[in-house]
Amino acid sequence: MSILELKDVCYSYSAEKPVLRGMNCTFECGTLYALVGKSGAGKSTLVKLLLGMYTPTKGAIYINGEVMDTERFDYTPLFSAVFQDYKIFSFTVEDNIRMSDKAPSGDEKEKIRTLLDAMGLQSVSTDSFVTQTFSDDGINYSGGELQKLAIIRALYKDAPIMVLDEPTSALSPQSEYEIYRSFNTLTRDKTVLFISHRLSSCRICDKILLLHGGRLEAIGSHDELFGSNALYTEMFSAQAGLFG
Repeated sequence: MSILELKDVCYSYSAEKPVLRGMNCTFECGTLYALVGKSGAGKSTLVKLLLGMYTPTKGAIYINGEVMDTERFDYTPLFSAVFQDYKIFSFTVEDNIRMSDKAPSGDEKEKIRTLLDAMGLQSVSTDSFVTQTFSDDGINYSGGELQKLAIIRALYKDAPIMVLDEPTSALSPQSEYEIYRSFNTLTRDKTVLFISHRLSSCRICDKILLLHGGRLEAIGSHDELFGSNALYTEMFSAQAGLFG
């Protein structure tokens, strides 16, 4: 069980203007979070802090009650992350998901097949190559399919904390919504945090973290925030008009 906690976390790229200020929140196991806010609110910076890629300028991040210390400990096994600039290699689908040179067991093959099916890739063969770089029979998958493979890779790792920084930009709003909804069963015992500019996906989250001006503006479910928080209501309503 891994619990992340931020206590008075601040971060600045330069002395003139802090990007994040006074962040206090707890990320609990078995909870699906959405991190939302207008451009420049500090969403991606917060994600990098949580992953240990940045060190807080002030305050601290705790994992199970202990201060995160990236100088002494490797926290990689705790996290599965998918970023906007993910990489899919010209290997087989199976190799892209496993990222291992060891022969897979029967259980591992079954796990990969289950994840592919759950992500709507029932027709994708685990043995097919991505592109024709190493095989004339390779397949040029669509941008949406490649994004799903990147997400499946993170799910396959089976880390207790999953972080997704807008990995579904090539998918339609409906497809994105369906993927995040499936996380309710695929990541039942995990902590999941995702960033998306499409607020429609937030409806299936347990909690929404709304950032504004580098601060945590509000925390709550969609039903709790819509109508009671002016900024969230404005953002959601504006997108509802765009996507219908």
